[in-house]
Amino acid sequence: MKVTVLLCVIVSTIFGGYSLVTNHLSPEGVFGETRSLLAPVPPPEDALPREAGLPDHVLYMFIFKHAANARGARIEKRLADSLQISRAEFVLFQRIARECDHEVRSIDSQATAIIEQSRSIYPEGKLPAREAPPPPPANLLELQETRKNAILRHRETLRRDLRAESVAAIEDYVRRQIASKVNRH
Repeated sequence: MKVTVLLCVIVSTIFGGYSLVTNHLSPEGVFGETRSLLAPVPPPEDALPREAGLPDHVLYMFIFKHAANARGARIEKRLADSLQISRAEFVLFQRIARECDHEVRSIDSQATAIIEQSRSIYPEGKLPAREAPPPPPANLLELQETRKNAILRHRETLRRDLRAESVAAIEDYVRRQIASKVNRH
């Protein structure tokens, strides 16, 4: 039971983007020091407001996944219209989103392997009586940072490659359609 709870925390950390290092959401937990090979991406001055209490990389993970999975001319046009960006910019946005999604899926599969290996230590997923759950593996924490940094790098690519008006429209969409809905639940 305790191992299952621990693994749920680890999985939610990887997929939810929360910091196990600081045990809370904060700029330090999101952009703090890392042991990964990729340097952390500092928050830009124009980072999205934290209305939903979620860091930028979590919000961008949602919009990138949504855009990466949009298939078909009608769906893509509808999303481009919702984002209030041109079709040409949507094509670029979707390419960046798909690259991010591909990289994140690769990182997530590595994390899954680490989690499965950790679970295999305990038969039937049960800790011996009165044994404290082990700490998360260090390489899982490194993957968490790598995942965050990958999403933030793609966000910066988006900001660099699209017009400022389009970036503002996308960030407005993220605030209206993602952050506000997360805040309601």
